[in-house]
Amino acid sequence: MAAVGNALKTTDSALIESKGGKKAEMRIQMSLDGQQTCLCIEGDIYREHAEVLQAIIGDRVRDGSRFICLDMVGVFYIDCKSLELLANLQAQLETNGVSLVFEHARDWRERLIGSSAAKQWSQ
Repeated sequence: MAAVGNALKTTDSALIESKGGKKAEMRIQMSLDGQQTCLCIEGDIYREHAEVLQAIIGDRVRDGSRFICLDMVGVFYIDCKSLELLANLQAQLETNGVSLVFEHARDWRERLIGSSAAKQWSQ
């Protein structure tokens, strides 16, 4: 983890084998600044990746983050289960006073408009 001004930055990646035997990589660059956390994500998001994101977000909330931004500009694909998990996480955090905001999510969300999770997602 490297310090940049008052903010901290770190980069991590998760390489997970999907059901079809293909490997899908997701890279995460995390910026921390007080009660704010920004996770810039690149790559595909499958259920296993969404679970990694959920764990990271949970850690950040336990450490005091009250505003979490998921920058999805580099996300090429997200499966329906992951979309549902993240939408449920957003609702759960909101009830606990934590904001989970998705940036640059419109492009891939429109591709999933037929899924039940996408219909529930109000943003």
